[in-house]
Amino acid sequence: MESKPIHHKEHVIVPLPSMSVPGYAASAFVTSPTGKRSAFGILAYFASEKAALKFAIAYAKAVLLQ
Repeated sequence: MESKPIHHKEHVIVPLPSMSVPGYAASAFVTSPTGKRSAFGILAYFASEKAALKFAIAYAKAVLLQ
């Protein structure tokens, strides 16, 4: 599954599901409108790549709401 950048609240979220020993690891990178980049390391592990991708997006969006 290809991970595509998502635009949310003037930020760019790049979800990154990656295969790991316990399953697919959910991670995300966020770039702010000013160019500042933040990385959210391994957030959780999932049985499927799709589940990891969805979680990474939801997590990054929730952080942007704060």
